[in-house]
Amino acid sequence: MDKRRLQLYLCASMNMGRRIMNLTSTKYLNEVLTSFNALKVSLKQYGHPPPAIVFTDNVRGDKNFLNQLFPHLKSVEQPFADETTVDVARLPGGLIPKILSTAAECDDVLAAVMHKYLQLSKDENSDFFIVGLDAEWNKESATADLVQLAFKEEILLIRICNMPTCPEQLQRFLRSSVFKKVGHKVIGDVRRVLRHYSLSDGVANGVFELADTARILVLLIIFERQV
Repeated sequence: MDKRRLQLYLCASMNMGRRIMNLTSTKYLNEVLTSFNALKVSLKQYGHPPPAIVFTDNVRGDKNFLNQLFPHLKSVEQPFADETTVDVARLPGGLIPKILSTAAECDDVLAAVMHKYLQLSKDENSDFFIVGLDAEWNKESATADLVQLAFKEEILLIRICNMPTCPEQLQRFLRSSVFKKVGHKVIGDVRRVLRHYSLSDGVANGVFELADTARILVLLIIFERQV
């Protein structure tokens, strides 16, 4: 079994009581069908109603499986909104993203931004700053095309697809443990950026996966309430 592909499926009630917990070797929900069927029997046996709402981090992927398992969910199903009817998101505080298209531009702007926060760390006695990181990549080559950095007051869009060599200040940012790089699947994004420039994983420091942190917090809450 490939430990890198292990998945933990946890089903909890609204008061965070554990109902089922499965460790599987794939992400396919069919792996836990037996446990879900046993859950249905258990709920009925003890006089509990079926779930009214199911929260999942993969709504589109899990929808058909859950509707087949709990057919009554279809009666409360909310259709996905048409993208053309959704309001354009507005950035808080009038933030305007900066698009950086050359290595020189990236070095100049990123150096100034990092200097600003490093100076703040001295003035405010702060040990670190949280920066949101996301990357868009070419699916065919699996290389990164765009790096997005969200500081407290700045949003930088770095078009590394136009930069044959990794900008010096981007390497400095990735190496810095003062700037905590956080995001969903951020570890994979950072690795794609490094692979884009044939750099080793050791170049990056201070990378935190939000999904892992959220799972740990949920488990801690559940176990605390069970004690």
